[in-house]
Amino acid sequence: MLRLNPPSYSFGDAALTEVYVALQVISVIAKIYGKKHRKKIAIILQEFFKDIRMPRMRQTDNQGNYNSTLIAKLINDYLFGLDEFWLDEECMDFGTDQTIQLGWMGYRISWDEFDELMGRLDELMGRLDELTRAGSFTIMIGILWGNVMLQDAKEAWKLCSETYKWKLPDMPEIPEDCYIDCSLLRRLLRKHGIECLATLLEAFDGSTGNIFYDYDPETWMPVTISEKDLMVAHEDWLKVPKIRKQLDEAYDILETRSDVLILFLEAYMKSLRPRGRKVKK
Repeated sequence: MLRLNPPSYSFGDAALTEVYVALQVISVIAKIYGKKHRKKIAIILQEFFKDIRMPRMRQTDNQGNYNSTLIAKLINDYLFGLDEFWLDEECMDFGTDQTIQLGWMGYRISWDEFDELMGRLDELMGRLDELTRAGSFTIMIGILWGNVMLQDAKEAWKLCSETYKWKLPDMPEIPEDCYIDCSLLRRLLRKHGIECLATLLEAFDGSTGNIFYDYDPETWMPVTISEKDLMVAHEDWLKVPKIRKQLDEAYDILETRSDVLILFLEAYMKSLRPRGRKVKK
């Protein structure tokens, strides 16, 4: 480091930072897998340290680095899924930025996304093949959550009920300032064998308790590389297949059971609870 010219100090610092990041990733992989994948990982590490000895000079802060891509590949292959964009050498540079972008599942629906969907409702109704009965469930949830203007909501509810055979001609009146008792909703749906719809509702809301379904790239801070964060993300990644299976089951049920929306709405209305509590004098 002392022999580097002053303009090269930053390059040396970035190279050492990449080594530090790599060691954290390898440490977590070793704790999880032990010697199971040692040979495969060794090949990647040999390539990593080969490039360390002959560092590629960064021309700009956004150029990326081959070594950072190797680290990202280790994370993606052995710990948890990353956004494909972040597996590209042009995007990766752990030497200057130790954050990662998760391969989030994208079920969470924001207010703006509901608004965009409702704005396209007339267009979609003209091309029914673009919106399935299961897809119309998203519109139902947007209406129940109050993400649609009242008059528009009534028209959309009636239109969807007729088009997608909801068998619910009248939109229910949702009490103001209330919340959903998710535990009660899950129990009520379980009686009809459609508990998976509660999981789908949580995925829409971003409240599954799993970072890969709840993560919002627009409002959440990116995950930083540390042994603790890597381990927590890995544990959530192991739970992804179970949640995915429940969500797939939910969409299948929405397409195949004619009474499912009636049963869901009945359970949903029974699960609503007022937020405020009256204080006894």
